[in-house]
Amino acid sequence: MTARQVDPGQTPVRDERSRRQRARNWAILLALAAFVLIVYVVTIVRMKGG
Repeated sequence: MTARQVDPGQTPVRDERSRRQRARNWAILLALAAFVLIVYVVTIVRMKGG
């Protein structure tokens, strides 16, 4: 297994910032998916007259 190659311009601050940005993107994705799922379920329930 090879070590992760780091760009010489990549500093620990940038690495931390990109890690936080990636985590934020995943959180937004999960929130959006949950919202879509809720809208879908509510639509199905309303169509059934429940």
